Amino acid sequence: MRRTSNLRFSILLGAPVLLAGCMNSGTSPSTFPPPPMLPSWDSYEGTERHSNNPLIGWVDPAQDSLSTFGADVDNGSYTFVRRKLQEDGSIDSTAVRPEEFINYFKQDYRNPSSSVFGIELEAAPSLWRGDSLHVLRVGIQGKIDSAVTKAPWNLTFLVDVSGSMASRMDFVKSILNTLVDNMRDNDILSIALYDYRPRTLLEPVTLKEKNKASLKAIISELRADGSTNMAAGMRLGYQLNDKRKISGGTNRVVVVSDGDANVGTTDADGILTLIKEHTDAGTTITTLGVGSGNYNAELMEALADRGNGNYYYLDSKLEAERVLGIKLAQTMTLIARDLKIQVAFDSNRVARYRLIGYENRAIADTAFDKDTTDGGEVGSGHTVTALYELALKPGDGVLGEVRLRYKSADGKTNLVQSASITRSQVGTSAASASKRLLFTECVSEFAERLRRSPWANTPYTTILEKARAAHDPTDSADVELLRLIPLGR
Repeated sequence: MRRTSNLRFSILLGAPVLLAGCMNSGTSPSTFPPPPMLPSWDSYEGTERHSNNPLIGWVDPAQDSLSTFGADVDNGSYTFVRRKLQEDGSIDSTAVRPEEFINYFKQDYRNPSSSVFGIELEAAPSLWRGDSLHVLRVGIQGKIDSAVTKAPWNLTFLVDVSGSMASRMDFVKSILNTLVDNMRDNDILSIALYDYRPRTLLEPVTLKEKNKASLKAIISELRADGSTNMAAGMRLGYQLNDKRKISGGTNRVVVVSDGDANVGTTDADGILTLIKEHTDAGTTITTLGVGSGNYNAELMEALADRGNGNYYYLDSKLEAERVLGIKLAQTMTLIARDLKIQVAFDSNRVARYRLIGYENRAIADTAFDKDTTDGGEVGSGHTVTALYELALKPGDGVLGEVRLRYKSADGKTNLVQSASITRSQVGTSAASASKRLLFTECVSEFAERLRRSPWANTPYTTILEKARAAHDPTDSADVELLRLIPLGR
């Protein structure tokens, strides 16, 4: 994959009040349910950090026909930006990653009957750019494996109790209580804390050995103070998890933090080097980000991506319940490791293409076939979606091929799948596209506008109009986006 020159977009966006935004777009505020209550915490003084990668621009397939990226898609960018829009509308464009917006929302893919993954493809003329450009949705559906979801969990909560977390501790306690509520009798729980020093709060026990009420009583005593030695905390968390490691189960460290490491080793590579033996042995990680002002999204995401896990930013109690009640169960039960995606375009059929987002997940084309190349860990029922803009050449024929390469859940077997992109999958008009493709285009364009992409200029009022027409009124996430779009002005 080629990348464009290093472009940095760090423009702060202003946002009107919700009432004015809705009225100007022709939408009554009464059509929206009340927004979720944001947790009350101080905006701790510091610098918010996000990964900043060159934007991927248009590519001529005659020069580079391959688009290759890892499938480790998180949702933290969407929920972080959502909180910022609702707080004061000040968005650093480097915080916006379109693929994380896109993958926050449900899709309509079918559960594969035999293979580990289903590959679903759909294309249509662009909602925004007219018939001269098409949008291709590449959908990957992980198989829903009910047997795998019953495997026991061995979880270690690693909680940041440094001074910057003080005003956030009530919210952190509610997060941990929600996690406890979603654990089962045979699951194992341990708790480690860190500020300037790491310490054990709870040795590993099953929920049979110590009931949920007792665990919540322990959690209720958490207090925050001091500097932040995340590296020492990570080492203790993994050591604690190893004490009752489950063969054939899920062994995971769940980190709750603002990512503001300031003592000892403070970068993701250095921290992960300290616990590499544990990640190599199959212990995975979930990072749960909280806070603002000093929030380090770059570190929290990097720890999850390179530690074979998942990253979420929790902006409300409702989001914590979504993640810890539904999404966590999916990510806990791996069906594949190191999933890599490569789309090969035929230059005889495609004049140019542009992948929307995925800049910090790009993989060298030559690394796709190497079994040692890190990709994404995928859980039961997990989906991955990528959008491309395409300029097509006249004529029929195969436009290209989608290729998957991954390892089995135990990491012992290397597997491949592929599917052709055909003309029959290309609609004749935007109106012929499925509602899910149309809504996904709206999500993508909203993200592109927020990050000031040079390839997107659709007015927010138009994005809202199209999203309203395509959204699922029974889906709370879809409805919530309609409330957010007017705040993006």
